[in-house]
Amino acid sequence: MGTETTTVTCEDGESGTSSEPSMLTFGVEGSGVEYTSGGCTLVFSVTGDTATLSNVPFTCTETVNGSMADLTFTTYTLTSSNGTTLSGSASGTGMLEGVTCTFTVTLMSSR
Repeated sequence: MGTETTTVTCEDGESGTSSEPSMLTFGVEGSGVEYTSGGCTLVFSVTGDTATLSNVPFTCTETVNGSMADLTFTTYTLTSSNGTTLSGSASGTGMLEGVTCTFTVTLMSSR
């Protein structure tokens, strides 16, 4: 179980930070791993103890607060130095109801 913290800043002046519990489940994808969140399946390549989003920028559509948002991930990196804890960070932009926003995400999880 872990925590995902997201900070959003929008061009209309709206901004906010949310933190919520998250259950991270990964599957094997070729020589890397994949992670599905909402409507987005993200594929990572793995080198050593670091997984990096393979196909950046990556765009997908996900439901955010009951509305459909187009999200573009420009970075997404996950690291586990001991195989028990996982930390990560991501950033990108999103379009929700005609408003462009930037986002950052940090993850912390353990099994």
